[in-house]
Amino acid sequence: LEANMVGSRGCPYDCSFCGAAKSANPDISIRARNPDSIIREMESLALEHGVSAFRFVDDLFLAQAQFMKHCLPKFISAGVADKWVWDATGRINVLAKADDMLLELIVKSGCREVALGIESGSTRMLEYIDKHINPCMILKAVKSLTTRGINVKGYFILGFPTETAVEMQSTISLIEELWDSTEHDTGQFRCSVFEFRPYPG
Repeated sequence: LEANMVGSRGCPYDCSFCGAAKSANPDISIRARNPDSIIREMESLALEHGVSAFRFVDDLFLAQAQFMKHCLPKFISAGVADKWVWDATGRINVLAKADDMLLELIVKSGCREVALGIESGSTRMLEYIDKHINPCMILKAVKSLTTRGINVKGYFILGFPTETAVEMQSTISLIEELWDSTEHDTGQFRCSVFEFRPYPG
């Protein structure tokens, strides 16, 4: 039984397609919960409802190294990994630069899967949508997790304005490369692909 949770609000990034981008929410600051509060909520949900898995639905639960270094040791000392598993969203530019110590904190704290907004395999499209990542960083971040037994779910978008058929094929090719490169890892890679969908405003 899985429960959704929120550990933080706000986003420091400005991806041009995203409704949570900082430019679309100038009056919203980033707020992170105290890890002790998060753990108490996990314990309450487990006790009252039999929850054994948690999905952090924040935009970026694993997107700031400082927050991870503060929160994840608390998860470890509370024995979270011995009782439950949890999933969260992450940020490729943070995880691609993460050292072994930070990656091991993610493993030891009970993380089962990290969802990453990859969006495109085209360098031009990644620059166009202000992701501040590139295909090499994507491959490194995914591999650093799957080799440690953490599953990765990649989110992709097809049909961005000005995107060409060749650039769409670059995204498909990247997905296939991620499947191939992680095939023998203990963590698995899977993907969800969406059509670009603009909304008024």
